[in-house]
Amino acid sequence: MKKKFGELTEYPLVIIFAIFIVAFFACYLFVPSKEKSEWENRYLAKRPELTLVDVADGSFMQKFESYTNDQIAGRDLFIKIKAVCEMSLLKNCNNGIVRGKESNLYTEDISDASLFIKNKDVIKKFIEQTDKTVTVAIAPNACEVNKELIPVGMPCPDQASFISNFNQEISLLKNTHVVDLVEALSGHGEEYLYYRTDHHWTTTGAYLAYREISNNPIEISTLNENKIENFYGTLYAKYKGLSIKPDVISYYDIPIKEAVFGDVKTDTLYDLSKADVFDKYGLFLYGNSGYSNIKTKCENGKSLIVFKDSYANSVIPFLTFDYSDITIIDLRYYGESVKELISEDNNSDILILYNFDFLNEDKHMYKLLK
Repeated sequence: MKKKFGELTEYPLVIIFAIFIVAFFACYLFVPSKEKSEWENRYLAKRPELTLVDVADGSFMQKFESYTNDQIAGRDLFIKIKAVCEMSLLKNCNNGIVRGKESNLYTEDISDASLFIKNKDVIKKFIEQTDKTVTVAIAPNACEVNKELIPVGMPCPDQASFISNFNQEISLLKNTHVVDLVEALSGHGEEYLYYRTDHHWTTTGAYLAYREISNNPIEISTLNENKIENFYGTLYAKYKGLSIKPDVISYYDIPIKEAVFGDVKTDTLYDLSKADVFDKYGLFLYGNSGYSNIKTKCENGKSLIVFKDSYANSVIPFLTFDYSDITIIDLRYYGESVKELISEDNNSDILILYNFDFLNEDKHMYKLLK
């Protein structure tokens, strides 16, 4: 027995591998799966069910591989080690996220903007089919406004040209008001308009957009500002590199009567519990819900329907000074008829507010025509 053990010790890698396999199997059997990784700000793959159909078509192994990658013990440590190794090799890219000047992070964009054009056509058709007043605002991303901070050679589509062509086509439609957010933001490029570690604009950027959208914008200096420190956003969740300065989130005291955000009924616009988790941007409007409604303290009787992505979440609080009733639709999670929704309120205005990257990736815009 001792002789056999001695022979095994001559092969330490075999022993280490065997221990790793046993440990992994034990974790698989006894350690509960995590639903979400706060550090990566995403939901993790669940343990797949073993079925003959999935085994036969090969999908079980694909699901199992995703599960093991997501649920492996010490995953956060492995991610950090990988990021450090990438930096030691003098690479400024990790998991598709590129580090620019002043520690600004960007998505490595290699798309051809074909989906942006397709979604533009859907929006045009939607506007042509309605007789309501429609405001359209497409926000550029940080790589367009802060070009001087992008690493040399990083691919980035000419968002200004795409948005300009979009605006020209939309402006020809009846009852339509187009807001040029590229010009509005580019004139303030030296300000803190986009988070360094997140793909959203800051509340400053959101306010500049609101000022262009509103006919009578409130002065931000009249509002009480609150700040949440130590914010690391969605881009950092993938990058995980060292020496990245955290962001600061600002939000303003804006009273309302009541609101419904998905299943949440409340009298505030902000979910302050998010201040203690990784996804701090989720404090605006309690994150993303398919349907939300806000009853404001504005007494002008005007109503608004907003079709939006998460960029709009930090803009809409300012719009509560312009409308008595605001309905918010996120088509990614909305399953009802848009036509029926619009027909229920003949006097409502419509705001279409998306960012360029979203329109160039989203596949739910067809719901506008249902």
